[in-house]
Amino acid sequence: MVYFYIFSSRLFSIRPFLVYFLFVIIFSLLFVAWRRAYNQLTASEAFQNNVLFIGEGDEMQNLISELKAKPHLGYQVAEHILIDPKNENESGLNDLNLNKILVEKHINTVVTSLELHRLPEIVSQFYKNLFLGIRYFDLPAFYERLIGKIPVTTIGQIWFLENIAEGEKRFYEVTKRGSDVTIAIIMGILGLALTPFIALVIKIDSKGPVLFKQNRVGKAGYVFPAMKFRSMKVGAEINGAQWATPDDPRVTRVGKFLRKSRLDEIPQLINVLRGEMSLVGPRPERPEFVQELKQNIPFYDERHLIKPGLTGWAQVNFKYGASAGDSMEKLQYDLYYVKNRSTLLDLGILLKTINIVLTGKGQ
Repeated sequence: MVYFYIFSSRLFSIRPFLVYFLFVIIFSLLFVAWRRAYNQLTASEAFQNNVLFIGEGDEMQNLISELKAKPHLGYQVAEHILIDPKNENESGLNDLNLNKILVEKHINTVVTSLELHRLPEIVSQFYKNLFLGIRYFDLPAFYERLIGKIPVTTIGQIWFLENIAEGEKRFYEVTKRGSDVTIAIIMGILGLALTPFIALVIKIDSKGPVLFKQNRVGKAGYVFPAMKFRSMKVGAEINGAQWATPDDPRVTRVGKFLRKSRLDEIPQLINVLRGEMSLVGPRPERPEFVQELKQNIPFYDERHLIKPGLTGWAQVNFKYGASAGDSMEKLQYDLYYVKNRSTLLDLGILLKTINIVLTGKGQ
């Protein structure tokens, strides 16, 4: 842009609109080329960080599989020492020659699921190799760093005491509330213009009310009525609460479009203005399901430390939750957001949501 605006007049006459048009084309080409070059560069052996994994478990196996499938993340599995975290005192630990492994495998990073403070012999070997400049991570921290979620089966109550510092989020929460109200008003005005058309197609497509009200669980377990445009047939839950599925036969033809485009959630802007919800946060779940999930999933209730949202980190990274198993996976993303929520992260989630809606990837 500097070139076109300052130097082009010496060579040829060009209009400002054309300057902008040419800038968009040139920048787009350079940006795509840069992304491809960067991914190839970080995937090359010269830029790979060799990782030593110590321990075992499903989360560690998932992480190892993730690194093997995505070499552009910049990490490759150099060695994996299988040790059960529940049996850290087994005899094989003291026989490990970690110095030889660290040097011969050119280890840059060590990730362990073991509680190292209970293993002074292992810690001593690591300490002797301090000059190698190796970075050490426990499994939850490295898992969070690379995948963007918290492995709930590897953390305990201490993790929440050490990582969930709500006092540090006060300024952020105040500014977020102001942003929620401002954006909700703007989106609400646009939504009002669409409401008559949405109401008309809902009425034409199926019998029943235009709006649908359903209890949801919010911050600190507060139950509130969430409002949406009706996307299901009347009497869809006559036999009680049921999990929604991607190809749910209870959803109307218009309802499928409303859900995919997120237009069914326009009335929930009222919940945002009331302070019951935020624009970004964990998806609010129904009380019937919450009671069940709290009994089967560890730390499920901790997602209610903050307000639920119209969209969230779990929604943009995981498919539509249709079972208790999906809820377990989504909880790990929700806890990541609870810990790391910030204005920048919220902005990223909103942009990802817009991308999902425009590309038709929503459910």
